[in-house]
Amino acid sequence: MNREGLVRFCTEKYMKPEKANLKRSCMHLTNYAVNKNNTKFEFNSSLTETDKGSKWTLSSLFKALAAKGYDIGRLKRQMRKMVVMTIISIVPHLIHNYRNCLNEDDNGRSCFELLGMDVLLDEKCRPWLLEVCSLILIVIFASCSYIWVYNLCGKAHQACHFYILLVKENNLLSDFLI
Repeated sequence: MNREGLVRFCTEKYMKPEKANLKRSCMHLTNYAVNKNNTKFEFNSSLTETDKGSKWTLSSLFKALAAKGYDIGRLKRQMRKMVVMTIISIVPHLIHNYRNCLNEDDNGRSCFELLGMDVLLDEKCRPWLLEVCSLILIVIFASCSYIWVYNLCGKAHQACHFYILLVKENNLLSDFLI
């Protein structure tokens, strides 16, 4: 699991959905494509100030929430559990794809899959899984995006090698990765 992530914010103050505000998508959606043309969108071009603008790094959000008194250790544990339970639920699908896409003589080190998980934090700082994305579109339009992509891609090969070694040593999920 990558320790860094991207955080997107709505460009308009959130209000509970009602008939009168349902069409105000910048109030209810955080998507870049939805918010980028809003006059309140704040573009951040700094590599060091990753807690400014409409898009932050996850570590910057954790720092800001900790400063407001939220239990970040608890939040991270909840998010980690959510990720693990999600992965466990899709293992059969991943096994199927792996077996159908690779040759029988494959050594188990020819592929990996990146999954993106969109998480919503509610008013009590509880994480809720919104969706799992297997086709991640990585577009660098802000410096925090660059930091995240560099961090993720720089570690992707290491991560795959680590998990393969872990699986071989513990003989876990051997049908899946080996």
